[in-house]
Amino acid sequence: MSILKRSSTLIIILTFMTVGCAVNPVTQKREIMLFSDQDEVAMGKQGHDAVLIQFGEYDDPSLQRYIDQVGQKIAQVCHRKDLPHHYMVVDSAVLNAFALPGGYVYINRGLLAHLNSEAQVASVLGHETGHIAGRHGVKKYQKAMGAQLVLLGVAVATESQGLALGTNLLLSAILQGYSRKDERQADELGALYMYQAGYNPMEMPEFFSILERMEKRSPNLIEQLFVSHPPTPDRVEKTKAHAQELTQGKTADLTIAQNRYISHLDGLVFGPGERDGTIEDSLYRNRYFRYQVQMPAG
Repeated sequence: MSILKRSSTLIIILTFMTVGCAVNPVTQKREIMLFSDQDEVAMGKQGHDAVLIQFGEYDDPSLQRYIDQVGQKIAQVCHRKDLPHHYMVVDSAVLNAFALPGGYVYINRGLLAHLNSEAQVASVLGHETGHIAGRHGVKKYQKAMGAQLVLLGVAVATESQGLALGTNLLLSAILQGYSRKDERQADELGALYMYQAGYNPMEMPEFFSILERMEKRSPNLIEQLFVSHPPTPDRVEKTKAHAQELTQGKTADLTIAQNRYISHLDGLVFGPGERDGTIEDSLYRNRYFRYQVQMPAG
């Protein structure tokens, strides 16, 4: 390989690593940021299309409107009110919620089945909005992209094709989870946002208490889903202390809305949906994507 090619590869990598700095909306500290707000929104829109392909939008317009209304209350008080925020229920039975850069927040229908109030929904949406406010997703994508660029440089040096960057890398990086530091900050921001939106932040530790009880029943499942999060008992303790600090014991005028939330769950699909497929003995069949897999004996 020529010196020119080696130099060009190094320049590309260094350029991506040193493009510029920006002030973090939450911490007000300067940090390396390769993407503008406009880039972030475009990135989120592309990722949104991939989410719809992978998970699908849950087919319940009334529930979708309701979740978005709760989310918009959070968006109006977050650190990045300038971003247009979008909140959606995706058709997955997995107990999870996630956010993409640029204001895209998703909550799985499987998680909705285990929440008990509108305020608990607000706590989940607030947590995910906190990830967007703190630019956690963009920074995680930058880190993943930097690793890919290094590998791309190696690929050029060996005259191989290299690795593709883009939407799949973004979605994969987000779904792998954040650092525990980012998760703790998102918990704090989620409690703050739901409180500022008029919800009782004591419902956040109550939600984590639900997760803690589920961990005792199905430890492997919950540990796998929340492996990057701080230990759940720790989250219960810290979010409870933060909620008490925010409210100073004055919660009478704050919203919980248990009955209103439950009324919107009428007809909610519980368990695997048509996208998830079925297992019959050793045969996995997915009619939605029109394929099946015969598992070998044992």
